[in-house]
Amino acid sequence: PRTGELVSRLPLDREQQAIYHLTVQAEDGGPPQERRSTIAKIVLTVLDENDNYPHFSESTYTVEVPEDISAAASPVIAHIRAIDADAGENGEVRYAII
Repeated sequence: PRTGELVSRLPLDREQQAIYHLTVQAEDGGPPQERRSTIAKIVLTVLDENDNYPHFSESTYTVEVPEDISAAASPVIAHIRAIDADAGENGEVRYAII
């Protein structure tokens, strides 16, 4: 209580709550009838950690393509989608055929 440090007793998870609004009061040690205090508002923003795996919206994609398809006429043969609950670069998804 005397250090001015804010400490979380539980882990913070940005995906559950990204912003906390806190009010902190500081009070001097004067006698109760002369005690002075001040209040500060704190906006705590939880930064993202790369703690989620990307996942596809479907577990299996089935695509049928005619053998004489022209890549110039129709270059897209399927749309697949994966999402990642992380923010910023941590949530960007890249695709590769393996």
